Amino acid sequence: MITATWLVLIGAGAVGAAAYFQLMLPLVAAGAAAVVLGAIAARLMYAEVLDTRFDAAADRADQARGYRTLANRRARETQQVVDLISGHLDEAREETARVVSENEDLKAEVATRSQQATAAAERARLEAARADAAERAATAFESRAVEAEERAEKVTRRVVELEQVVAEHESAALAQRDLRDRHTA
Repeated sequence: MITATWLVLIGAGAVGAAAYFQLMLPLVAAGAAAVVLGAIAARLMYAEVLDTRFDAAADRADQARGYRTLANRRARETQQVVDLISGHLDEAREETARVVSENEDLKAEVATRSQQATAAAERARLEAARADAAERAATAFESRAVEAEERAEKVTRRVVELEQVVAEHESAALAQRDLRDRHTA
């Protein structure tokens, strides 16, 4: 780039000097030299631009390769993390399934125990009702037994009274027989 600038400056200087001295042939030669030097400068600039573009493209290609390498490494690391997390997730799912299964088993056991407790409570209630009924029956039997004892005492007294009456009648009958036997004898 510096060389092209110098070539253009030299061609411009030659044209300027020839024009200053008003020399026609050197002016035409200086103009032709300026055109040639300008073309050379343009070619040098074009080559410089191509080299710059090539270097920039090569740099971008290197950056792209580096990025691809970095992206591949990150993709592998990401895949490792995904695999690790998937493993943890699978373990968590298995643990969750185990806990849910245990929970279902516990629910079933609680339901069974609840039914058993309800049945036991019903049996206890029935037993309590039977005990109450038996107690009422025993109380009724006791009162009937007391009544029966009272009646038995009354009957016993009546039997004793009747035995006394019978004994009195027998004594009176004996006495009458004795009297009759005495009167008939």
